[in-house]
Amino acid sequence: EPSVGEITSDQCSRVELELAPYASRFLVFEGGSAFDQPIQSGKINDTVRRTVDDGWTVSFDRSYGKVAPIKNSTLFDWSKNDDPEVSHFSGKATYRNAINLPANELVGGKRVLIELGAVETIATVRVNGRELGTLWTAPYQIDITEAVRAGQNAIEIEVANLWVNRLIGDASLPDTSGYIPEPNVPERTMVPWYSANEPPPPGPRRTFATHHFQTPDDPLIPSGLIGPVSVTIQGN
Repeated sequence: EPSVGEITSDQCSRVELELAPYASRFLVFEGGSAFDQPIQSGKINDTVRRTVDDGWTVSFDRSYGKVAPIKNSTLFDWSKNDDPEVSHFSGKATYRNAINLPANELVGGKRVLIELGAVETIATVRVNGRELGTLWTAPYQIDITEAVRAGQNAIEIEVANLWVNRLIGDASLPDTSGYIPEPNVPERTMVPWYSANEPPPPGPRRTFATHHFQTPDDPLIPSGLIGPVSVTIQGN
């Protein structure tokens, strides 16, 4: 077997990479360059790893529902909550917590990463008020080195889920939209308030659609920041 990073007799380059599930990397080879010694890329020594299990405050956007903030909570799947306002919630919610990082763990050019675990469906990460990026696919991991400091660090994760759970919840509620499908009649003309860009008539539903693909008995889909959330300090 050729050494890792060696150019073999058939002029093929071999480089060993360690990738997290669903991860990817770019490999750039400069023209005419050769390996002076074996290369192992992606091998990182995890020096410290902390899981942020509890102490979360979850604030649901009031524009999408009437859910009171949940304080000092562990992470959970919204769709499994006993409160229908939570289980059928579709929209954005902000998770807040804090983590202490001792100064001696941050020295030596170490990198600090936060991994969100399971996210349904998209998350924006802020640390100490600084927005660091938006994650929408696994692995839900981002480098937060430039934002952290020794001592307490504020973590804020804004999560948005899909519309499906709200549509399923609304399917069991009375429809006061006034929409009645009629053959050969444009849909927009059958909903005057919508055509006039006005609020819908009062009613319990939060959504409106001219086609219904959900029923009250449909299973809800996982939603929210499910975790586990962990912070890792890495050194080469």
